[in-house]
Amino acid sequence: ENSEWDKAYDAANFAAEQHPGSATFLAKKAQFLFEQKQFAPALALIEKALLLSPTDMDALVLQADIYNQLGEYARALQILKSARLFADREDKSDIYIVASDIYESWGKPEKAYACAQKALRLCPESEMAQIRYDYIAIETGHFKESIQTQKKLIGANPYSHLAWYHLGNAWFGLERYRKAIDAYDYAIAINETFT
Repeated sequence: ENSEWDKAYDAANFAAEQHPGSATFLAKKAQFLFEQKQFAPALALIEKALLLSPTDMDALVLQADIYNQLGEYARALQILKSARLFADREDKSDIYIVASDIYESWGKPEKAYACAQKALRLCPESEMAQIRYDYIAIETGHFKESIQTQKKLIGANPYSHLAWYHLGNAWFGLERYRKAIDAYDYAIAINETFT
């Protein structure tokens, strides 16, 4: 696995060297450094990328992620707030997902829940938004709200295995085990490979 990572990093590094004016390649290289917890060099590359393309959504989100890891939560959230000004619907949903993560890291679970709700409302078809919402709803004990949300998602898309699974999680949180099992059974019936 490490050699695959090395090959991918070498490719990103080569691309960034060949195209020094490309914010995309700088951001990709920064992403690799971020994943290796090399935050200072990753941040330096992101700042270069943002000089070239100040509205690059991937670079802005990664910059916020880095500041989150550094414990600079307010700064991370300010970056996301600025990014929302020129983000499309899907990007805004992604921004709220990251904001939810930052609030959770900061120890503000109710704000994390509110951001996850916004992400899901903006883009209910987003698996990332669905997964984040389910996770933080469980963590904050918002089981009844999650049941309502999942039923709306199922009403819009009855074949959403994730919505059925998350409905099961919410019922489980309320200790309504029979309803939880039924919802899990629907999730598996819709997608047999889902576990």
